[in-house]
Amino acid sequence: MATRIRVLLLVAAVAVLVAACGIGLAARWWPSPRPAETPAPSEPFANTLTARSLTQEVTKVEPEPAAPAAESSEPPASAPSPEAELRELVAKDMAEAAGMWRQGKTSADYVAMVAAEHLALWQKADQLGLPDGSFLLAVCYSRGIGVPADLAKYVTLLRKAADGANAAAQNNLGFCYQNGKGVGRDPFEATKWYLRSAEQGYAVGQNSIAWCYQNGFGVEADAAEAVKWYLKAADQGLANAQNNLGVCYRYGIGVEANEIEAARWYGVAAEQGYATAQDNIGWYYQQGIGVAKDEAEAVRWYRKAVDQGYVPAQLKLGLCYEKGIGVPQDAVQAVGWFRKAAEAGEPYAQNNLASCYMKGFGLPQDYDAALKWIHKAVAQGNPDAQSNLGVCYLNGFGVDKDEAQAVKWFQKAADQNEVTGEFNLAMCYEKGLGVAKDETGAVKWYRKAADQGDAPGQLALGRCYETGIGVVADRDEAIRWYEAAAKNGNTQAKEALARLNGDLIDPP
Repeated sequence: MATRIRVLLLVAAVAVLVAACGIGLAARWWPSPRPAETPAPSEPFANTLTARSLTQEVTKVEPEPAAPAAESSEPPASAPSPEAELRELVAKDMAEAAGMWRQGKTSADYVAMVAAEHLALWQKADQLGLPDGSFLLAVCYSRGIGVPADLAKYVTLLRKAADGANAAAQNNLGFCYQNGKGVGRDPFEATKWYLRSAEQGYAVGQNSIAWCYQNGFGVEADAAEAVKWYLKAADQGLANAQNNLGVCYRYGIGVEANEIEAARWYGVAAEQGYATAQDNIGWYYQQGIGVAKDEAEAVRWYRKAVDQGYVPAQLKLGLCYEKGIGVPQDAVQAVGWFRKAAEAGEPYAQNNLASCYMKGFGLPQDYDAALKWIHKAVAQGNPDAQSNLGVCYLNGFGVDKDEAQAVKWFQKAADQNEVTGEFNLAMCYEKGLGVAKDETGAVKWYRKAADQGDAPGQLALGRCYETGIGVVADRDEAIRWYEAAAKNGNTQAKEALARLNGDLIDPP
């Protein structure tokens, strides 16, 4: 639930009439798990069989006298041809490159390690029409490994390998068509190549085509088909697919929603070191979703994700330090993690850092610095920052006071269902601040905030029903909304209930 700082309006009459409901600074605290990510086709799956050592039981027999050797009619075995040796060496490189995803790396990581010694082999293999050689050489041109980076050559070699049934190349060619990399963007061509890759049992290709079915990219959206392919890839150990399958169970995409299954798949992917899943399972532990609530365990997973530079986990770790969740409260640590995420462009972190500057939490109060970060978040359309910018204009924090500008930004936030923006806009309509007074309009926006579980909105709506502001006075409705706010911990709502129920304590 969004947390907000309520600040008093600088209008005495307003302060008297709405003492129960101050304008607030918004902060988005707990983002939901990330949805399924765009496939990462540069991480090919090793489509190889595990070699088994076969033994045969031998019965002991007495040796017989050796018979004279007979002349063999078979020609002596010839040494492997140079082409056969080359094919074997390149196939071995392909298997190594294709298996790098199991270490959380990509085929390019392997190519970079051995290119100095093997580049000539791959070039020769490509000349002989070996698809594995064409793919490995394509990776070189994609990353500029041993050769100048050349996108056109990359795509040409990739297509050559894909036409030769190299599953990794088929997946990567699909990615090129999906993103317009070296070719025109074409969703149908992308899904064609992804499907060819997936049908060969290639896990990354299976994850890619699943994403297409989930999002209706180049194919008709089919959530059940998406889950089918995610499961195939997840069963092979692809962490990205395991996380995506967790998302499907979390939100009921193609399967019945099941938080326990979601947590299981997040956990499996997290144990493999997949940062997105580590962030997701951390959030589950923090909230007690699908697992027993354990805030210290949540922080442990957030730390694993931030150790990989995962920005959303930096935001969450900052929030843990701000609120003392799973760690001792530490304003300096909170600001430090907010800043890391904010500098990486995370809009909620930018807004939260701005709030710290506004409050003087963990650093000196500085309205100018607050506005700098608010504007960065607003530029990304962040609704919490839009509401906070409205607060600045309403109160003249770092800017000239301008109630009309305040209403403009409250409206933008409210249009995105941001509860503090809805609440603040309602107050402006109720009091005629920056907009024509409209008590009916005020009730509309109080109700929107209240319906989202916002305690200040519930309290204000109860007050409207109690006093007949914008609605016909209704004591029962007033009590209903005061009770809702009280359940959310609002002390003023509890006092209002006591007053309406005649339970006021006599003054001394």
